Amino acid sequence: MRKLLKWVLGLLVGFGLLLIVAIAIISVHFDPNAYKQTLQQEFKSATNRDLQINGKIHLSYYPWLGVVVEDVRVGNPPEFSEPWFVDVGRMDVSVKLLSLFHGDIIANKIELKSAKFNFITR
Repeated sequence: MRKLLKWVLGLLVGFGLLLIVAIAIISVHFDPNAYKQTLQQEFKSATNRDLQINGKIHLSYYPWLGVVVEDVRVGNPPEFSEPWFVDVGRMDVSVKLLSLFHGDIIANKIELKSAKFNFITR
């Protein structure tokens, strides 16, 4: 019984260390800011609206896997008088990590700070 407990504890410690090393490697080699232009182009093609990301994009790992984006704007359609539908000072989106292993994206938290919305009706 004691050997089994040591083995399980060693396995958990090894998995934890592997996870810390993986996070460190991702943090050093992956720059989410390099994908700003691609994100803006994909958003434009999918919604026919402009997306501006003027601030930095940061990854967060604890307590959930997430992205923090600063100074984001989403445009209105061209026929509207106001150019921006939403102007967000900071957006924090986190997802459940286990859902990613199943191919699903389940948002755990979506937090907007300093958000200004322009709702226009015809």
